[in-house]
Amino acid sequence: MSMVKRVMSALNGLLAACLIVGLLVGCGEGGSNGSTPAPTTPTAGTVVGQVVSLANNTPVSGATVKTNTGTATTAADGKFSVSAPAGDRTIVRVAANGFADAFPVAR
Repeated sequence: MSMVKRVMSALNGLLAACLIVGLLVGCGEGGSNGSTPAPTTPTAGTVVGQVVSLANNTPVSGATVKTNTGTATTAADGKFSVSAPAGDRTIVRVAANGFADAFPVAR
């Protein structure tokens, strides 16, 4: 057998062994071995806040707050809670009668 064929045969065997080990490791998670399953990454989060008028800093009641995964309406005190994709940033859209479109961002 030539050197190239022996190397290819060894690499194919190594690849097959890695696939088998990967399947065994993947199948073993969360089993009855007494270990705690690995934590999962959340796929959804929550944005909470308060909508206030820029003109006089008073709460805006009844504003619609939207994200890619949820919609909420502000309470009398302007506060809301709406679902959002997990992560450190998301787009939040706010609309209310009598208010123009604006894009100030508070962090």
